[in-house]
Amino acid sequence: MWAGKIARAMGSYPNGIKPKQLRRETGLTDQQIEAAVNWNNERARRHQTGESDGAE
Repeated sequence: MWAGKIARAMGSYPNGIKPKQLRRETGLTDQQIEAAVNWNNERARRHQTGESDGAE
C-alpha cells in the first residue's frame, strides 16, 4: 500500500518530487517511505532475475 501511495504521488510530478513534498503528498513517514522503496527495489530485482516474490 505504501509503495502505491508513493507511485501515485511521484506520477503527479514527472520532473521529480522533493522528500518533504513526498511526505506531505503521501502522509507517510521517512521510515515508511524507505521501507516502501526497499520493498519495491527488491521486487524489481527479483523480477529481473526471474525469482518469485511470492506475490502471485
